[in-house]
Amino acid sequence: MIAAKFQVDLTPGEQLAKSGLRRASKIGLNRAASPVKASVVSHANAVKRYGFLAKSIRIRLRIYPSDRYVAVVGPKMNYFRTKGKYKRGKKKGQQRRHRPAYYAHLVERGTKRSRAKPWLKPAHAESAGRFIEDARREVGKEIERELDRQRAK
Repeated sequence: MIAAKFQVDLTPGEQLAKSGLRRASKIGLNRAASPVKASVVSHANAVKRYGFLAKSIRIRLRIYPSDRYVAVVGPKMNYFRTKGKYKRGKKKGQQRRHRPAYYAHLVERGTKRSRAKPWLKPAHAESAGRFIEDARREVGKEIERELDRQRAK
């Protein structure tokens, strides 16, 4: 797991309803995480296994009860594609399903039989500092937009 923690000054958002603050935070974090996702996808493209790993990368925003917002960038759990068929065993003749979320960590860190092909750590190193600045700016913009919407009503 790779984490980047920061705090955003939400005092301008105190005038907003809780739902407006949540919406502004979600939209701002999603916009700030887009360049991070692009970086992760470009690094995941270097790992070729039909390209499914790069295609499965998504942004997921989580909001925890203590007003903590988390942007998770990684392979989506329910993404799968079929390619090829099983040649032997119980599933002989059935389509082979590939789920990148199941093997992404093995590609990142390696196993005792295959060397590591890091794709997440270099992407984090490339875009983590920029994400923090972008998140502050984008959340601030969205709070201002929400305040303008509230004043217009």
